[in-house]
Amino acid sequence: MQLKTTFTIVLIFLIYGCGDSGTDSNDSKNEIWPLAVGNTWTYFVYSYHRYNKDTVKQYDTITHYVSGKKTIAGEDWYFVTSVGRRPNMIFTNRKDGLWGYEFKDSTNINVDSAKLGFKYPTYLNETHPNDSDGIKTISLNSAVITPAGKFNCIKYIYIKRPSEEIYLCPGVGLIKTEQITHINTNVTPPDTIWIRTLLSSYVLNPMK
Repeated sequence: MQLKTTFTIVLIFLIYGCGDSGTDSNDSKNEIWPLAVGNTWTYFVYSYHRYNKDTVKQYDTITHYVSGKKTIAGEDWYFVTSVGRRPNMIFTNRKDGLWGYEFKDSTNINVDSAKLGFKYPTYLNETHPNDSDGIKTISLNSAVITPAGKFNCIKYIYIKRPSEEIYLCPGVGLIKTEQITHINTNVTPPDTIWIRTLLSSYVLNPMK
């Protein structure tokens, strides 16, 4: 499974939550997802049943890292990839949040086509874009406990897929995702299978 760690095109305020563990040698808490070459986030992936919690199990580990930087039109953009995959996403933090662009050819990147993924700063119930196909901020202070520590997160949902939840902690990045993958209506009550990712460790480097 690929984490929906960024936008619907793939791979928030004044609540400066931080984790109980991890390496943060740079005061980057004004960014929803701090970007510096070498930054790394590793996640445990779990599956579980809504009505059968005994089936909770870890079945995968995913690591995302910032693999490089490219200055385009005077703005620094950062390649974010997963271990074992070539980078095909590039991101930057702007005054209104995290922007991203999915490319096919790293020598021909058109950041004019980039999209705003996660609004930051944001406010409760803010939607962007402001339509039925956007991402909505539904909490500004959701406490999330993970193997990497406890974080105060901003919680987003996709309006068309409200069961898909994304939690980000300013200054740290993606903390948790959760989504329904299957609903079995042939049993009573219906059994729902979920996929959950939780941050297990991270390393943040100074921005240069």
